[in-house]
Amino acid sequence: MHSPQPRHPFHTSRAEDRPGHAVALWLTAAFCVFLLGLTLFLGFTFLPEWRASGASAMEALLRDLPLGISMSGDSVLMLALNKAALLCLAILPVMLLEAALCGWRTSSFARLMSGRSTSANYDLLMFTLHLGGLWKFVTQIFTLGGMILVTALTAQLIVLCGLFGMRLHTGSVVADVALAFVLFTFTDYWSHRFFHTRMFWPLHRMHHSATEMTSLNLWRNHPVAPAIEAFFKVWPFALFDLPPLAVTGIGLFVLAYLHLIHSNIGWHWGWFGRWILIPPAGHWMHHSDDPNFYGRNLGIPAIWDRLFGTFADPRLAVSVERLGVNDASTNTGRLHVEAWRDLVEWLRGLWRLLPTPGRGTKMTSGD
Repeated sequence: MHSPQPRHPFHTSRAEDRPGHAVALWLTAAFCVFLLGLTLFLGFTFLPEWRASGASAMEALLRDLPLGISMSGDSVLMLALNKAALLCLAILPVMLLEAALCGWRTSSFARLMSGRSTSANYDLLMFTLHLGGLWKFVTQIFTLGGMILVTALTAQLIVLCGLFGMRLHTGSVVADVALAFVLFTFTDYWSHRFFHTRMFWPLHRMHHSATEMTSLNLWRNHPVAPAIEAFFKVWPFALFDLPPLAVTGIGLFVLAYLHLIHSNIGWHWGWFGRWILIPPAGHWMHHSDDPNFYGRNLGIPAIWDRLFGTFADPRLAVSVERLGVNDASTNTGRLHVEAWRDLVEWLRGLWRLLPTPGRGTKMTSGD
């Protein structure tokens, strides 16, 4: 059963849909949660014992790693508190902005709380599992415990790079941050492109099965995908010995941006969206079921898509009519069944890559 398509994001108007009393209460509550997140963030910023924990939480968020294993010796509880605060700071401003610009009815808040859309329900469920720290258990089940090994290996890689003098230092924090951002977005682009190949598409289909965009669509992913993405996204943190506040700053920007481009705000940002950062309208094209836009606008900065031939002009987003993957077996309301099916399909694809057993030479009767 497919979820109904929301009204096209580029044709919404705030004047036609003003929040009522109940909506105002929800927005007030959201703003209070945002203030709580800001308070926690300030604590993580100015209290030394919290600072490293905040950076570790951000590294885990950016690499999609579960927080079951601490990478800096901090308690899991401290990492979880940091994670909740960082997510509040990255998500709530985007959702409040969306409600103000697009109107309440088409906002992520309204569609996530209504419970009428299977697609939006998937987004909310997966985000809740992430926020509550339960996603790591789902990942462990689907990877048969392999995510523990992946987390340990990526953490060890960071340590080994430091031990063998592989850390890069320019002598300037600003330059280090800029280079780390370039490297992160480069690895993020190729990680994303990797999942759009035939071999790994089954593990990315769940993300693209969304028939409507909400700010929480970012967290809609197959449980096995983080184990693969981690090997791409660990390098910026392994090669650059960045100050904790720099890691947190980069992370907040990237997370807020990623939530924005998955929102219902149809900005295309003019020349800035064509040459600097892929805008929300450009990412709608990426999620379109139009074959002309398959595998387009994969990156964060537009430069990577332009260099590697995957850029599509965001001004063409007005032609986007439908989102999703044209697959009746998605958004069925049985998320666990869909996840297992995608995993089995991926494993079968890997199995087919193995050479067929046989004999290299013809054997004689005396052999």
